[in-house]
Amino acid sequence: MVDQIQKIVAELPDLDNVTDIWAVADGRLSEGDATFPADLGIALARAYGADAGRIWQYGSVFDHLLRLLATTPGPTNVVQALRLVSSAEVAHRKLDRYTASLLASSHPTENLTAAFTGHASEELRACLVHELALRGAAVTGVFEQLQARADAEGLIIWDVSVDSTVARAHQHAAGPAKGGSADRTTRRCLHRAG
Repeated sequence: MVDQIQKIVAELPDLDNVTDIWAVADGRLSEGDATFPADLGIALARAYGADAGRIWQYGSVFDHLLRLLATTPGPTNVVQALRLVSSAEVAHRKLDRYTASLLASSHPTENLTAAFTGHASEELRACLVHELALRGAAVTGVFEQLQARADAEGLIIWDVSVDSTVARAHQHAAGPAKGGSADRTTRRCLHRAG
């Protein structure tokens, strides 16, 4: 795989047509190898990212690789798309909004866990929530779904600590006093806890 990637990187500027490279990436992904398109994109960014404006082939192939990974269903493809746009070689590019749009339009929310538990930038996460909301996803339930899935996969470590402030607030926040209103009780609880 490394030799094939190195060959593509070396020959890229001399190509008149990049559809053969697209076909190679498409074929590898259809065989279940999502790592190849991500590795190829990272290698191309390392070699040509600084000269992206002068080498049209780089922009064309990179965009195809990102679109391929981000729009092909499956959580593995999401992980590899995020790895591609989050790599140090690509980090200088402003791809967060674009990637979030591609992911939100192509994947159910439960397949997007990696964006909230992996190496995605905060900007990409914020854009993804925005894109999901624009598409009518129940954003209030998104976090609970993602948290439950990440917890089931062992990606969240729960640390719980209780101090006397929390205990005091809970003791008084159990409900309104007999004959009192909930608003008055809440104010009293907040005053005592603060």
